[in-house]
Amino acid sequence: MAEMEIDLVEAVRRLRLAEPTVGVKSIVKQLRPTHGDAADTRAVRIALQTLETLPGAPTAAADIAADAIAADATARVGADSERLGSAESVRCWGCEAKPEAGTAFKQCERCVDEGLFPARFCSSECLQQHWPRHKQWHKEQKIRAKVRASRMAVIAPSYEKAACDAEAEGTPIGTTYATGMREMADAQYKQAAKSFRKVIDLDPSNGSAWHSLGQSLSRSGESSLAAQAYLRASELYKTGSPAWAEAVTDTFAAFTKCVHADVPRPSWWTDEGIMAISEEAIHSVSWREITDDRGMREDEDGRAQVKLLMMRSHVLSGPILLPAEQLKWEFGSRTNHDMREAAWCFGRLIKLLELTNAHGRHHPDHAGAIKYNRWQEARCRELAEGSERL
Repeated sequence: MAEMEIDLVEAVRRLRLAEPTVGVKSIVKQLRPTHGDAADTRAVRIALQTLETLPGAPTAAADIAADAIAADATARVGADSERLGSAESVRCWGCEAKPEAGTAFKQCERCVDEGLFPARFCSSECLQQHWPRHKQWHKEQKIRAKVRASRMAVIAPSYEKAACDAEAEGTPIGTTYATGMREMADAQYKQAAKSFRKVIDLDPSNGSAWHSLGQSLSRSGESSLAAQAYLRASELYKTGSPAWAEAVTDTFAAFTKCVHADVPRPSWWTDEGIMAISEEAIHSVSWREITDDRGMREDEDGRAQVKLLMMRSHVLSGPILLPAEQLKWEFGSRTNHDMREAAWCFGRLIKLLELTNAHGRHHPDHAGAIKYNRWQEARCRELAEGSERL
């Protein structure tokens, strides 16, 4: 990434941190005096796309990259079902107040009209007060919807394959799971979540159903509930398996996006614990060379590689390269050896993203992700040559 481009990305990042809902036009207006013609509308949009590829950013960018290149139980079932039964959206979108038991706040009518995941507000006054920010959220959701539509053209076949495999079992669980996967392929995420919950009711220890429930909730905008579903899947999968590793990375990504402080974190949600589990996860898959994008979409190891690289690079370099606002745990120091490993992760991730683009499966986020990861890789290599502890 050229120095001027990095400069612009950093400037946009600072503005977004200061004012999370600031729009493109406002950013252009504020940056024109310092960046001149380089801060035009197109450049700012690209900078925003690049920022969305950062781990921990409040977007689905990490999911886009991963999906493009590609779910003692009985004692806990009651608590799990109750915990995941109430939608995150019952909170007030504006002030995050919770409704009284048995009641629900009113949905935003414009969200419903535009086919967006409906936000709820505790009162018309609260909606009015937070309308400028919510209006900007509407615009952002439309942009993301376009990105998701292009993604679905790539990943829908893998959902259909999973549906056929489940249907071939000839069981009620298999049939219901197949229905959920087809609903995912059609981007009917709320319906898919209901189907996966039915599977869980029939088989509470079904790790794949919990994992798929997490995916459907994540794409419905319910990050807190998705995080809990992913965590349950990681507890049910065999530790050390590729499926477990992928569930761990999804759990990590979901909790870095989770904005609600009252959502229980995993027992390993400490710097030492996250470092340890990310290292165990990255050794759980085969690191053979992937030579085509089909391998990344259809092969269990291939799908997990990108997610693992994103998680491990974030864990190793995040405390050094990212501002404290984007880190969701208390982090410790890092060594130059950690920086060398982070650089390796960034380099490998770049190769996989470039491979996807080379086979015609380009996504808008990938260009920004490749550029930013190159910069991150170079920065980590520089730090690796420095002092022993950073």
